Amino acid sequence: MMDNRQRSLRHAGMLVIALGSLTLSNTLHAKELIFEDKLDSLQQFTDSGSLSVGSNGVRLRGGFWGSSDGAITSHPIQIEGYQNLEISFQHFTNRLDNDESGMAAYSVDGSELVTLSSTNSANGNATFALNGIPQNAQTLTLHFSVDTSSFFESYRVQNIKLKGERPDPTDPTDPGEGPDVTAGQQQYLFQCASCHGETAEGDPIGVPLNVPLNKAAAITATHNTMPPIDPSACDLDCATEIVEYLALTYWGDTDPEEPTDPVDPEPTGPILGEGTPDAGRCTDSVDLSAPILSNSLGFDLENTRNAVSAINSSNVDQLEFKFAHVAPNTESKRGAPAVTEQAVFVIGSNSLHAVNRTTGCEYWQYESEFELRTSSVLYEPSIGMVFVGDRDGSVHAVDAKSGQLRWKDFAGIDDSEPSQARQMLTGGMLFHDGKLIVPVSSIEVFTPIVEPCCDNHGMVRAYDALTGMDLWQYHTTEAAMIYGDFQGPSGAPVWSTPTIDVARNSVYFGTGQNYSEPATMTSDAIIAVDLDTGKEKWIFQARTGDVWTLFNDDSLTGLDFDFGASPILVQDGRTLIAGDKSGTVYSLNPESGALNWKRQLGVGSKLGGVHWNMAADASRVYVGIADKAPALIDPDIAMPDEERPGVFALDLNTGDILWEQHPTHMYQGEEFNSSFSASVAVTNDVVFAGSLDGVMHAFKSSDGTPLWTFDTDTRVQGINGILGSGGTIDSVGPVIGGSNLLINSGYNVFGGETQYQGGPGNATFVLGLPESSEPTDPEEPTDPVDPTEPTEPEEPTDPVDPTEPTEPDFTVGAELYEQQCSGCHGDQAQGGTFPALDQATDFEGFVGETTDTMPPRNPGSCDTQCATAIAEYLRATYW
Repeated sequence: MMDNRQRSLRHAGMLVIALGSLTLSNTLHAKELIFEDKLDSLQQFTDSGSLSVGSNGVRLRGGFWGSSDGAITSHPIQIEGYQNLEISFQHFTNRLDNDESGMAAYSVDGSELVTLSSTNSANGNATFALNGIPQNAQTLTLHFSVDTSSFFESYRVQNIKLKGERPDPTDPTDPGEGPDVTAGQQQYLFQCASCHGETAEGDPIGVPLNVPLNKAAAITATHNTMPPIDPSACDLDCATEIVEYLALTYWGDTDPEEPTDPVDPEPTGPILGEGTPDAGRCTDSVDLSAPILSNSLGFDLENTRNAVSAINSSNVDQLEFKFAHVAPNTESKRGAPAVTEQAVFVIGSNSLHAVNRTTGCEYWQYESEFELRTSSVLYEPSIGMVFVGDRDGSVHAVDAKSGQLRWKDFAGIDDSEPSQARQMLTGGMLFHDGKLIVPVSSIEVFTPIVEPCCDNHGMVRAYDALTGMDLWQYHTTEAAMIYGDFQGPSGAPVWSTPTIDVARNSVYFGTGQNYSEPATMTSDAIIAVDLDTGKEKWIFQARTGDVWTLFNDDSLTGLDFDFGASPILVQDGRTLIAGDKSGTVYSLNPESGALNWKRQLGVGSKLGGVHWNMAADASRVYVGIADKAPALIDPDIAMPDEERPGVFALDLNTGDILWEQHPTHMYQGEEFNSSFSASVAVTNDVVFAGSLDGVMHAFKSSDGTPLWTFDTDTRVQGINGILGSGGTIDSVGPVIGGSNLLINSGYNVFGGETQYQGGPGNATFVLGLPESSEPTDPEEPTDPVDPTEPTEPEEPTDPVDPTEPTEPDFTVGAELYEQQCSGCHGDQAQGGTFPALDQATDFEGFVGETTDTMPPRNPGSCDTQCATAIAEYLRATYW
């Protein structure tokens, strides 16, 4: 059996940096880095004409007010002794016409320019071999320019690297002084140190690279997947240089052909669905009239994840494997499938597929340039379209019958270029009344795009779903400004599926932490906006001052307690339930955002807490708690003693815990707590929850009795002819439709297999009830309690004597003050951005002024009852 380190290497994930897939022979040196410039300044270049310089490189513009078109020329670069030169850079054109161009060129020893590229449509990486350079050449000069008629048209260049090979001057049989790893060290510091530490100790992501690894496995795996934002950023030579540097510096092994720890072969054992023939192409076409069984990550506009199905407690143990859809060339299975009675719309990696729900045959396949990564597929038969989003921040609207692209649009901030991938789409989209609601997240939590950090933020965007026309945008922060060594505000990404309240014409959504100071009142918040205009209605902020990114220094100590779970609208629209990564569940008034109750269930961490979606029926909310510590990506770090991972059921009216389950699992002979990060779901009297170790669990909704489990961490033969495997269950969780249960298995974002998680995988498992299995009446109906009818009060254990005075309770006022006022007036009313409130004042006047004018961003969101509760709390505590 492979140990954790070997399995992590085989699956890559976040455990290895970008390393190449080939080792060098004894007589060849890898290409060395000769010259490098991010072009965030012009210290190594001379410039002329119209241009601008910033953290995103040099933008060469058309001439303006008598100036010439922009151009830059490097100082002479010494290339003596180098052969097989190669140059790479990133370049982007903006609005250039057919007869206009951005040009990249070079000259050798002052000779005439040789053109490398002349284009009006550059959009990313470019690499060129510089052939024909004389062996006795001394210097090389680089030249970039634009030829355009307008200042507003441009050619942008950044991240230049020039490499070359040196002949080995020593006898191949003589080891001499050993290989020169300077280039590898430079590449490591540039490509990897921000995540793995300058000395490869593992900080800040907790994944050390200073321990011996199998070179061949590390090279191959990481070259294909790292760095996670742009795996193409480090080519084979770069990758090999880094491996050589790590091996010589930390691993105590300088022979690339002699592995330190041979990788075990691929796992053996049974293959689920072995012998399943390729289902091939369907002979019919997608039927737009087929009823929808499951859609979006929350299954409905209210995000209840409460599905209508034939599955209940009497037959759940009869669920059996039907088939699996396996995605090639990926180690994560993203996107909750959309399911109709006829078809399943499922994400591959860079592809979207429509397959038959019963046979698995394929109707069509749509290919995307970038990874499709939204947490769900959205199908809208009224306009015959399927919607997904990609890693680069674009919405894809695909024809549901043909699989052809109908429209595509970058959903991020208007003035950021899609090719920069500053923003990505993670949360699922929603459709209502012709509008497509799109949540927009940001990659700056993972990697710095600009220096100083950070200038990107979350948003929600509304489109005309049929045409792709922009209707409105809501931005979670203002545009960033530079403040010395940082810029902000930034962050507050929206990476969960929004909720639509048709009756109030509102959209509710959750946000994450800020990435840089100043902190805003929109981070770690639930926000309500108008469905037609995007105008803000109210903000509920769970905590203030949460500022953090993966690569921040020790000065930022934010908790990263996002609202990643979608808000749930329940009780006929009278209650909004939200949960965050602190492990807390909140009940809010959807009219004002006022807090009804909150319940702490776990200790929380940067990886959950409540990570993905909860579920609800008429009387309970069902919550998965991950309490995911860094141990998930570093097996040597123990989970905290107070952890409480598990599945909980809470009373919707009070937040009281009605039941809880804490399953465990075995790993290499030891027992470990199972963590529940993925979305949960409910149907009839059954709650489904998937744990990170790859097991799907079913519980009785009334009392939590365990009913059934299914292990997806296994090899599987896909109905599409591809051999794959399951792994971690995260994100999507269970998808319920009709008599089927669909499970996405495999998630590599947080590393390979450990004692807590199954690791990478690439399969969607389709389970179903046997055709002969007729559901019997469940012991409990789907909606056992009518929330509009009063319930019988409990008998008090110790009746209160009405003649005796009772201690007043100011808890509600304290909580409202914390939510509505502390961000400006201080945690103890001592003042801050706004005046202190700890001095006595006119009670009625305070209530009136607060009701009419506070909070400043949304006056009136704190009504008279809210303002009175706050005033009573302040009077009792301070006045």
